Amino acid sequence: MEESKRSYYGWVVVGLVLLAELLTFGLVYSFGVFFKPVTSEFVWSREATAGAFSVYAIIHDLLAPATGALTDRFDPRVITIIGGFSLGL
Repeated sequence: MEESKRSYYGWVVVGLVLLAELLTFGLVYSFGVFFKPVTSEFVWSREATAGAFSVYAIIHDLLAPATGALTDRFDPRVITIIGGFSLGL
């Protein structure tokens, strides 16, 4: 009975991670939908708005291997807390 509960819990975790990924990547890749409103809200040129997103994408891609290595070395909860705090700053 104990083994079946563990197996079921694993699928719950997989489902929650799937929902989190759908939300995250849905927001990131919907940038084109919000491009015009962001441009008009902040009174930026199209180049500045696209440049801001490009800087985000480049930094995200460059730091991905480092954050992956840190997550493997340390507890993922610690890395998530540090990442959330950094994002808040």
